[in-house]
Amino acid sequence: MKSSEANYTSFWSFYALALAFACFGIYWMAFSLPAGYSPSMFMEVRDSIGLNHFSILVPLALTVSYPLALPSILFPLAPTLAAFLGSFAKGGMRQVRHLCSRLRPWRDGVEKTEGLRIYAMVLALNLGFLTLSYLVVVVAGSAEDQHVLEHNLRLHAPLLMILFFVMTNFLDTGGLLEELGWRGYALPLLLRKMNSPLTAAVFLGVFWALWHLPREVAPLLMGADVSEFLMSQLLFMAKSVGMTVVIVFFVNITGGSVLPAIMIHGVSNYIAETLRATPDSASLDVLWLIQMLVGVLLVVRYGANLGYRGQEHRQA
Repeated sequence: MKSSEANYTSFWSFYALALAFACFGIYWMAFSLPAGYSPSMFMEVRDSIGLNHFSILVPLALTVSYPLALPSILFPLAPTLAAFLGSFAKGGMRQVRHLCSRLRPWRDGVEKTEGLRIYAMVLALNLGFLTLSYLVVVVAGSAEDQHVLEHNLRLHAPLLMILFFVMTNFLDTGGLLEELGWRGYALPLLLRKMNSPLTAAVFLGVFWALWHLPREVAPLLMGADVSEFLMSQLLFMAKSVGMTVVIVFFVNITGGSVLPAIMIHGVSNYIAETLRATPDSASLDVLWLIQMLVGVLLVVRYGANLGYRGQEHRQA
């Protein structure tokens, strides 16, 4: 089998596993928990320990009290679990160690000074996303929207607000558990196969968005408007593509590290979670548009190469 064909085969095998694990996690949480268990327990635990975001601490705290809820974590963990299995099948523990090396802050010739500068950019970007989202609510939202958002962000307790912002960069469940799979395993396969990093980013963004669809079955079964559902999914896909372009750029310039992906994914989830809690959650659409605009600006500035260094993705 040719190398390019092998890369596609590896990607689709990875994707099928990630989808299967995710579906099992959703099924377990929705249908297989015994009486007294409920998916809303995650939110209840989050509130009980005083968090304003879905940190990895939430499912860990839940499983201490409700061990049978543990398989539900397979939804966010699915891509990384699939990546570990794919890596082991390709090259045993040597390949698994190579996959884990993508958790280093920078790789393959990136100097410490350059690496620190890149992470300053990532933090500034995440803070910019958060600030712009807040300003949109202040300018266009109601007084109630602003009050709810300020409470959600803990603006009344600045030290707690800073702590939660730092935590969500590194401990968000989605960012922390997914990204070694999406940007640590799948992305290198696509970069070696496709004509440009931009093409790989768009392709991965589309299928990343589609991977979430099993999670949306419940709203449809409960009578959600189909046309509104389709429009929301198209917007979500566009947002996923835009955010993937941004993530791929920072992954590339750090030599293939997934840490920027964890940070950007985590803060995006954090902002979305806080905005959804406002009475008028339309400002969430503005956040997604901002992320897509940043992706477009990166393409204009750096071209389809998106900062790709080339050598760091020879192996996956």
